[in-house]
Amino acid sequence: MPKKTTNGFKHVLTDNTTKADTAFRNELLEKLPQFFTSNGEFDIEKFRANLALSNVNEIREGYTLNYVGKTYARLQTGQPTKTVIIPDQKHNKLPENADSKNIFLTGDNLDVLKHLQKAYTNRIDFIYIDPPYNTGSDGFVYNDTFSLNDDELRDTLNFTDDEINRLKILNGRSSHSAWLTFMYPRLKIAQQLLKDTGVIFVSIDDNEQANLKLLMDDVFGEGNFVAEISLLNNPKGRSQDKYFATCHEYIIVYSKSVLDKGSFSVPKKSGELEKNYSLKDAIGSYRLLELRNTHREFGKHNRPNLYYPFYVSKDGSLSLESTNEHTEEIYPVWNDGFEGCWTWGVEKATKEINLLIAKQVSRVWKIYRKSYAVQDGEVVKKQLKSIWIDSEFYTERGQKSFNNLFDYKDKIFQAPKSVDLVIEMIRTKTDSCDIVLDFFAGSGTTADAVMQLNAEDGGNRQFILATLDEPTPEASVAQEAGYSTIDEISRERIKRASQKIKIQNPDWSGDSGFRHFYVKEMEVQTMDKIIEFDPKVTQLLPDNMVAEFEKTDLETTGTDTILQTWLINDGYKFDAEVERVHFNQNSGYHIDNRLYIIDEFTQDDIKILLDKIGNSEINISTIIVFGYSISSDTSSYFTTMTGLKNNTKTNLDGVKVEVRY
Repeated sequence: MPKKTTNGFKHVLTDNTTKADTAFRNELLEKLPQFFTSNGEFDIEKFRANLALSNVNEIREGYTLNYVGKTYARLQTGQPTKTVIIPDQKHNKLPENADSKNIFLTGDNLDVLKHLQKAYTNRIDFIYIDPPYNTGSDGFVYNDTFSLNDDELRDTLNFTDDEINRLKILNGRSSHSAWLTFMYPRLKIAQQLLKDTGVIFVSIDDNEQANLKLLMDDVFGEGNFVAEISLLNNPKGRSQDKYFATCHEYIIVYSKSVLDKGSFSVPKKSGELEKNYSLKDAIGSYRLLELRNTHREFGKHNRPNLYYPFYVSKDGSLSLESTNEHTEEIYPVWNDGFEGCWTWGVEKATKEINLLIAKQVSRVWKIYRKSYAVQDGEVVKKQLKSIWIDSEFYTERGQKSFNNLFDYKDKIFQAPKSVDLVIEMIRTKTDSCDIVLDFFAGSGTTADAVMQLNAEDGGNRQFILATLDEPTPEASVAQEAGYSTIDEISRERIKRASQKIKIQNPDWSGDSGFRHFYVKEMEVQTMDKIIEFDPKVTQLLPDNMVAEFEKTDLETTGTDTILQTWLINDGYKFDAEVERVHFNQNSGYHIDNRLYIIDEFTQDDIKILLDKIGNSEINISTIIVFGYSISSDTSSYFTTMTGLKNNTKTNLDGVKVEVRY
């Protein structure tokens, strides 16, 4: 049995093989394997030759975003997490949560993202985050334990003593470099989590807006910039500001890849439809739009096929041919004589002439087309503007809604985002079954928004939220109200919001629960037992190592924690369905072609397992065993483990045994 630093729970241990470019190299290897040699080296000359063959120009000189800590931030991106995933079974077993696909994770969001990276890469549709703004008063400081000592920083990152000192100065600071070092690995992993059609919206204010834009260019690529929305969030303005009373902030939007035009258009709301589509016929409500192209850059000079006449009768009926009744010839000519063009060609106009209307405006005939509010069974969409001024989006609306939800006059949580604002963002780029991620969950507005939007349009969007169990301030309103950590407020908000939504929408039967997990480092003594134990030395295995992972206050067994951590690590989402397989007195856990054995496993269980596989009761190609569960002493360990491996190899062709610790 090998040392535990290289197998199984390796993601909870420090991996000193991680380099600053590990994450980037892995990304290249995944997407461009043809440029790697058999010994794992990147063939830069082959890559450059392919660029030339592909007619792609290389930029020899340009600008990049550099800051103290960037190299270390890149290293952090590739480092494995030291944490495990602990299910909150006391919460998760409740009827409203047991089958929920919504997920809430309590823990450092960088660790959370690294777990999600295993199972949700290219699976997230929409991300919204409201990170710390680094205002100097929002509590942000960079706190990193710097897992590498000075010698390791020199060896791993080729840092000089001066660079090491400048890096360490970041700790406890709220400088621009500290903020960028904090944000880089989180955004980098977020980019990997998104589907190719996925998007990310990030709220920010003037303090880091310019830096965030450059950082997003660096991570997502300048070509994937979508918009920078200016949001009127405080119409009264901040009177304490030095020069101008700030009344806005920003929402920066990027996509994973270049999207089609109109990808962010949203269905028009009922009020807009009633106001703008006031005309009616047998088909439905409509409005009239001029058929002539209203943009003067298009006309007869460059669209000659769209320059043709209509013929109008005295009563206003239309024809594309001159007749005894249709004598008035109409061309798309502007009042000043500019020869424009129509927006429809002759073929379309002929086919749908019943949708065209001729009207006299100031004694001049104009051609209009009917534009219906509902087309092909869907409400027409509109392109949103880059300035959002709707009063529903104001911060004071978000605060009022939150206070009403908690039935508390004072502020338990300061300045939560408006639910309507987050709904508007989610509405732009999600379908009914998409996954929405927010890893700066704060007060839980995103979960509230997802549920409200689902109740509104009948969707089944899922949310994944993550936030740190950061203590609420001493003697604060939050503590007075009974909340000791931020995540408690967030989870309580989701519960209250779901109840309110169900009352307001009695016919809604969507997912209003969530499953809760803690993402935590194992206790030091447990880590020591895992790292230091060596069965080649005559000693007993630690008593019931599985129990070291249990949390009795959460009604969570060690098996629950180990299994959940392994499932995510092996690429299974939180809603993966696992079948329990019974042996002699103990059980295994079956999913796809894998069997996880975590609880105590004996030689008697081997025969039952082999029979089940041999009789095709379960289809297994890999048996994954928690090494500490095999036996209670060293000699029995080798007997049982050898028996399992040998019997599997002899009797079950193609089935392999993997031991983890």
